[in-house]
Amino acid sequence: MSMSDVNDAEEKLETVLSDVKSWMDGKQLKLNPNKTEVLIVGKKMSLRRLGTRSLRILDSTLDGRSAVKDLGVLLDENLSFEAQINKVVKVAGYHLRNIGFVRKHLDEDTVKMLLHDYVTSRLDYCNSLYFGLPKYRLRKIQYVMNRAVRLLRGLAPRERVTAVLMELLHWLPIKARIVFKIFKSSDFSSLEIWKTRISKESSQRFSSGYYYGASA
Repeated sequence: MSMSDVNDAEEKLETVLSDVKSWMDGKQLKLNPNKTEVLIVGKKMSLRRLGTRSLRILDSTLDGRSAVKDLGVLLDENLSFEAQINKVVKVAGYHLRNIGFVRKHLDEDTVKMLLHDYVTSRLDYCNSLYFGLPKYRLRKIQYVMNRAVRLLRGLAPRERVTAVLMELLHWLPIKARIVFKIFKSSDFSSLEIWKTRISKESSQRFSSGYYYGASA
């Protein structure tokens, strides 16, 4: 993608946002530039070559952000999801510690319910976005899952949890949970098509260079 393409994309997005504001004004709604964020997504080298970019919405100028939040998910400019995963791990770890304080006073079913409500549900939220991420990044989430299993079953810190995870609790490992969610929403008659499509898109995450997005 050339710089002229980038400039054209900026102009088109500015035009669209102006049209959105006009439509909202007609409905007695307000487009608040102070709550609108701009994210430019691309490869690190492409973003360095692009430099700092801004977007105008009528009389306001919005600078590109390194990360924005959309539906509770932190989207970073490289789509590495590092900030999102770190946030999920931190919050889930906090709830794990709190559940651990009262574990001895609760039965297993109650603990399992608490773990689902406060830990595994957070790990699963929008986890299909993590498809194709490197193993070392997913390992952080798997570590939290392993801690939850040890807390539930009273296992030692270094005791292996794979057998307990799969055979006793019927919990899938993190990577399998991601794939399961993707195929769960698919037509099983087209699984091979999905496999080919996901594999291709995963290996060419930024083939076009840049992607502009605005989140209000």
